[in-house]
Amino acid sequence: MKRGQSSTESLMVYGIGLLMIVAVIASLSFFGVINPESLIPGSCLFDSELECMDATIEGGNKSVHLALVNNKGRAIDILNVSLAFAIPDSYRCNSTRMMLDADGTLSTYTLTDSIAVAGQFTMNNRIPESYGFRIQIECADANWVVDEKVQINVEVTYRNSYSGLMHTAQGTINARVGQ
Repeated sequence: MKRGQSSTESLMVYGIGLLMIVAVIASLSFFGVINPESLIPGSCLFDSELECMDATIEGGNKSVHLALVNNKGRAIDILNVSLAFAIPDSYRCNSTRMMLDADGTLSTYTLTDSIAVAGQFTMNNRIPESYGFRIQIECADANWVVDEKVQINVEVTYRNSYSGLMHTAQGTINARVGQ
């Protein structure tokens, strides 16, 4: 037997073995025995001017919690927060209240037709430079399934307190619905 033939045969044997292993893993994943999504951790990504420190979605009290830091370099005034579920797109958040913790006390904003449309809140709260703050949005009619992976697109509209110009920071939350 020639050396080239034996190396070709060994490559074929190992190649077929590797292909069989990949086929078994793919079929186990397809039939739900192995769930690769459970291995991926949650994430919270925002534009650089608002850094996301943490985010949770609670199915029990039907609320979304965000912990952000003002990295703008100046104080900002939070004007509006809106949520849109990307995955699954059947989820909704018709918000009734939003709470903002900017100084250790929770300011509560109740939804009224004059200040909000489809889960958007209008408010006016100053956040100092390099200061962390929390946003909690309650969704009265949420139909969320506990332990389901969701993706939420978030928009925070704010005004630079120095220049008076309005900006919008966009972010994405990938997380599982908790208890």
